[in-house]
Amino acid sequence: MSSILSSARASRPTVESEGASIDVVLFDLGNVLLAFDHGIACRNLATLLGTDAETIRREVFASGLEDRYERGEFDTAGFHRWLCERFSASPSIDQVRRAASDIFTMRCDTVSILAQLKGAGIRTGVLSNTCEAHWSFVTDGRYRFLRDLVDHVVLSYEVRSMKPEPEIYRAAIEMVGVPAERIFFMDDRPENVRGAIEVGIRAVPFVDGATLAEELRRCGLKFNY
Repeated sequence: MSSILSSARASRPTVESEGASIDVVLFDLGNVLLAFDHGIACRNLATLLGTDAETIRREVFASGLEDRYERGEFDTAGFHRWLCERFSASPSIDQVRRAASDIFTMRCDTVSILAQLKGAGIRTGVLSNTCEAHWSFVTDGRYRFLRDLVDHVVLSYEVRSMKPEPEIYRAAIEMVGVPAERIFFMDDRPENVRGAIEVGIRAVPFVDGATLAEELRRCGLKFNY
């Protein structure tokens, strides 16, 4: 990739790599911008529903229920209703939403990169397997950067497809409006990186912020970090 184009050639910086320019940098959400712990959700929901964490892990996560929720097969009201019926409990939907979602902590290393890319004029985005409860929770004031620093958002529950399925990457390509080879993406799961590469997106495994910064610099991208 070549260095960012000068202002005389373009008003918005781009990066060139192997004959193509990078116009958009897409971030995975979980364990890239925000660390998370499903064990916390299991314990929170167990307390709320009068059961134990291992039962919640088995019934919600190991059973595939979470994947169906993240795929948008049912909404938060449906998730709440299923839990109430399964455990003969009556928590409010807001209690369930918070118990299932208060599991995140910000990764300052990658959020700093996101901020600096945005400051350099590079379009940014989030491409994530997630559910409505989690996305609403993290964007409702707690992690304001997800609204202030992100130009494009592609979420599995909205597009009804999950990484590494090709449909979710194609939805991202359509949303950002540039060819796949002009998109840079990172993900902590190797199969999701491979899925992006298979549709032509420039993708790398995420390790940590320092490694990501080095990958971006290797592309020729210039930003303060």
